[in-house]
Amino acid sequence: MKRKTLGITTALVAGAALAATGTLGANAAPQPRNPTQQEALHAAAGQAGTISSALGLSGGEQLVPRDVVRDADGTHHLRFDRTLNGLKVIGGDLVVAQKSGRVTDVTKASEASLAGLGTAAPATASNGTLVVFALDHAPVLAWETVTHSVKDDQTPSELHTFTDARTGHTLLTYDGVHHAEGTGQSTYTGTVALNTTQSGSTFQLKDPARGNQAVNNLNNGTGTGTLFTDADNKWGNGTYTDKATAGVDAAFGAAKTWDYYKTVHGRSGIKNNGQGALSKVHYGNNYSNAFWSDSCFA
Repeated sequence: MKRKTLGITTALVAGAALAATGTLGANAAPQPRNPTQQEALHAAAGQAGTISSALGLSGGEQLVPRDVVRDADGTHHLRFDRTLNGLKVIGGDLVVAQKSGRVTDVTKASEASLAGLGTAAPATASNGTLVVFALDHAPVLAWETVTHSVKDDQTPSELHTFTDARTGHTLLTYDGVHHAEGTGQSTYTGTVALNTTQSGSTFQLKDPARGNQAVNNLNNGTGTGTLFTDADNKWGNGTYTDKATAGVDAAFGAAKTWDYYKTVHGRSGIKNNGQGALSKVHYGNNYSNAFWSDSCFA
């Protein structure tokens, strides 16, 4: 990773990480102290253009916000993906650190310039997606193909292969699904270990060692909800001010349930089909109970 410190100022607010402004030195209007992640990403998108200009990116390059993380000292870390004329740039991601209204640091995956690189699709046929490959390599057009499969231990595989669109040479192959061990702050049990799934730079509250049982956030609604994800694999804060705390409770309990059926009854999952349960938390408004349904077990 390449680090760079810029002497530029940007609008920074207490909660929303940043706000869209015409110039990097403008003052921001007051924002909520505790914005949702969606609000923080929306604010980051509003500043993508000014940050691009400050970094001297070429006209065809655009920054797309992926994540915003706030440190305890008030520093905000804005992670952006990059595109060139609409093509995703592999190795083009960067992180902008901001504190007290100033950009204090920029960390790039690659310093390679994309200026002058053509993005017209080559004549070579491929079933993949055309991208710009700039990861530890002079930027070139490449095809990305993704092959999905399941390993012998029932862990899913998401094999990404990048090939030079001109020469056909394989540039990189990696599995997008990684088994990781995170930590959670639970409501009743303190700090607990959690098996999670890493996909790229994002961690999912999904346990590949226990049939991929997962925890979804219903966000005070009903239906399917969305899978809990996290940037640093540290989940919850032990109180309900962080919605992920309930996710920790559910994931930890589901893991203990899986282990009980495996150890005592020799079963891989409640149905003994190797499939983990889907847990859902934050159901409805002010609902203080729990229930289970056969539909939770694949």
